Amino acid sequence: MQYTISEIKKLSDIENHKIIYDGYDYWWYSIKNKEFTLHCIKPFNDYKVALSHIKYWVHKYYKESIIKENYLDKMLNDLMLDVKIKNICKDKTLKSKSKIKQILFIKPNVTPIELSKLLEVTTMAIRKQLKAINQLC
Repeated sequence: MQYTISEIKKLSDIENHKIIYDGYDYWWYSIKNKEFTLHCIKPFNDYKVALSHIKYWVHKYYKESIIKENYLDKMLNDLMLDVKIKNICKDKTLKSKSKIKQILFIKPNVTPIELSKLLEVTTMAIRKQLKAINQLC
């Protein structure tokens, strides 16, 4: 089952889980849509087993929420870098050599083919500019 990031954050909080005993078995419930719903369709014979499952999964949900947050931060950061690069490419006051330098400063591992697409020039022209830039360094 897929969860949203906010649902994973809620699941990573131990207070959003509870065990209910129905007279025969122990059932694991968690909060979803602001109310407790059945989390696990498998009943537990012992409350200690149910607790160990909850502890295990709360930790997994916590780790998953951190990973998802880091991924979103990285995605946002990449987007902002792409916007900066597009703005550099649109700037008519800059010469292509300075545009290439600025793009390489922002994104050092950009390929000549990507540069040629961004600046709308041939790959040969980009390679010539890169050669001139590398000789200066």
